[in-house]
Amino acid sequence: MVIRRIVLVIGALIALIGLSQIAAANWWLRIMPSIMQTRELRILGIAALVVGVVLTFAGIRRLVGLWGFVLVLGVLMLVGGAVMLLNPAWIKDTVNPYFLNRPHNALIQMAWAGGAARVLIGALLISAASRGGPRTGAR
Repeated sequence: MVIRRIVLVIGALIALIGLSQIAAANWWLRIMPSIMQTRELRILGIAALVVGVVLTFAGIRRLVGLWGFVLVLGVLMLVGGAVMLLNPAWIKDTVNPYFLNRPHNALIQMAWAGGAARVLIGALLISAASRGGPRTGAR
């Protein structure tokens, strides 16, 4: 029950971040270079590892509905968090040329698309936490 509530809160936070990314895309674009610093990437990596552990645990134990989606998302968060924590320079080298060196309109569109994806992922996590695990036992 506690894990389902934690997954619900994680889903709500991800959805709210996505909504803010859509509503305040220019603000996100202004702070993106400061987020790409080594210390901030390591902090985000630790947060991603914690979220990944919770989601992976919930998916393995089938404590939530859509447990396969939650499990895959948890593993992806673990891998991404480990990369951000252990090798932030690789993240900077990958993100800067492909995402930050674009025209402003393209950056706004990428922020909107990323925000929409986060809203969808957050909504799916909320749905998964609301449904609970698979039904067991006889009726």
